[in-house]
Amino acid sequence: RLSKEEIDRMLKEAEQFREEDNKIRWRMETRHKLETYVYAARDALSECGTKLTPEEKAQAVHRIQELIEWLEKNPNAEKNELDEKFIDLEKICKPLMIKLHSQCGIDTTISDKTR
Repeated sequence: RLSKEEIDRMLKEAEQFREEDNKIRWRMETRHKLETYVYAARDALSECGTKLTPEEKAQAVHRIQELIEWLEKNPNAEKNELDEKFIDLEKICKPLMIKLHSQCGIDTTISDKTR
């Protein structure tokens, strides 16, 4: 039979593991959201990017490629880093996705799908 101290220790360990598991889950969900947005934006630009100015398309393509490389080099990035990258990319891509939707019918709900 387990002593009170052993039970308390086990409960404390279980709580610690639960917190760690939640942090990992939140990090992975955030990474998935960013990856989904990056690849959806890349696909939208390749399908209908001719409807944008060359400067708009070049800026977005460059930023997307930078993020793909960053994701590959940082598989264990923290949630806050991933959130910052998402916000930065969305600032560039969201207006372009709206423009593509009005000119080409591209689905602009990329960010809605990733939230």
